[in-house]
Amino acid sequence: MTTPTTILGYNIVLTIADKTVVGTTSNTLDIKKKIKESITKDDKGNAQRVPVGEDVTISVDNLINVSGTVAEKLYRDDVIDLALADDLVAVSYSAVGGSTYTGSATVDGYSETSNAEGDATASLNLTISGKLAKTTGA
Repeated sequence: MTTPTTILGYNIVLTIADKTVVGTTSNTLDIKKKIKESITKDDKGNAQRVPVGEDVTISVDNLINVSGTVAEKLYRDDVIDLALADDLVAVSYSAVGGSTYTGSATVDGYSETSNAEGDATASLNLTISGKLAKTTGA
């Protein structure tokens, strides 16, 4: 029997349009089942529940970096441009040693927070359009 491997947070990677958000401090992946519920006379008043899909959301929190020269990174202005566009973006969510899941997403929100003493931070929220599909891995 193999021993389970704990994954450290920096080994989980979200890419948006083949780039990572610079200064990422955390990612969140939420999968919630969509359930269709029905009651028929045959059910004698007992509700029947059937899964009919998922609502998948991904969020990323990061320290704001205004500019840089790393081509594989999304900087502040890049992320704001994505948030203002009405286009779907390609996303990939993976863990080292695990599977990679890909799909298309809408950017549902972007927010920045700053104060006089701390680092400026940002949060980006995405919702998968269609399926988040396993493309590689275990």
